[in-house]
Amino acid sequence: MEDFTTFYFEEGSSSKRLVYKKGSGDAVILMHELPGMISECVS
Repeated sequence: MEDFTTFYFEEGSSSKRLVYKKGSGDAVILMHELPGMISECVS
């Protein structure tokens, strides 16, 4: 995704490069559906 700017998101002691940004205006958030997620999988 060469046309996008990426940056790190920090939460507590962890840092992830999971934000991709391009252009301006309202945000569009894409979330992948993960069926059957339970608390043991999420943490």
